[in-house]
Amino acid sequence: MSAVLDREDMQGLIARGYRKHPYSLVLLLRFGAGQDVAAAKQWLAGLQVKDATSDRTDTYVNIAFTYGGLERLGCPAAILSGFSGEFCGGMTAPHRRRILGDEGDGAPIHGNTRLEIAWTVIPTVIVLFGAIYSWVTLSDIEAHDPDRMVVDVYGQQYEWHFNYPSQGVTSRELHVPVDRQVEFRMHTLDVLHSFWVPEWRIKKDAVPGITTRAYVTPDKTGDYTLVCTELCGFGHATMRAPVVVENSQTTFDQWAKTQDPIPASEPKPGETTPKVIRQ
Repeated sequence: MSAVLDREDMQGLIARGYRKHPYSLVLLLRFGAGQDVAAAKQWLAGLQVKDATSDRTDTYVNIAFTYGGLERLGCPAAILSGFSGEFCGGMTAPHRRRILGDEGDGAPIHGNTRLEIAWTVIPTVIVLFGAIYSWVTLSDIEAHDPDRMVVDVYGQQYEWHFNYPSQGVTSRELHVPVDRQVEFRMHTLDVLHSFWVPEWRIKKDAVPGITTRAYVTPDKTGDYTLVCTELCGFGHATMRAPVVVENSQTTFDQWAKTQDPIPASEPKPGETTPKVIRQ
């Protein structure tokens, strides 16, 4: 019989060192109370870093989820908000029992200046730290490499296809060379879709009428899966595509030579009118 992940189990997981694993605190959201502990551990073990920016992304996400994780574990609100006004005000304000029928004003009470400063300054520092750290991390992740490769990504209910403008070819599979930054230009031919390869950590929405971009530098070869993470209709769960990280630029170029050329009828980047693509 499998164990149940209750509050004590979640506290124990972090206390025993699961916080060292990237995305450790995500289990608090993905596997809440009442879920299977073994499933949570297996899911954590399955996430392996496969992108040059993954370590930095994981660190940023761990910090963000730490706040939510502490709250989920039942830590006092004071830990998260620097002695919030509601918590500290209730602890410091003297109480008196109201006499039946007494509608007069209570005695004037001056607040505790030190506590007021504390519960104002500490949350401000926490928020500023998170904002600055996220800005530095995201700027580093999305720094543009002048030698980056461009791939146009098209989402349509319920499939993906990819155009390689430099090579002039199109494919239903996403192939990229290892150790080279790739700029993905996202387009949708109908409704909202979302581009996500779990091992790369980066997720970006494809929005009708605009072009969004994501930057990834795969540093490990292998076969992965592109998943749509935006509910787009009845076939949403089947909207996937194979992803292959080739072991060299030469291998990628050889693969590209075997693909079909981009047809003249193919939607051009920036076009917003939905069109039916080749089946």
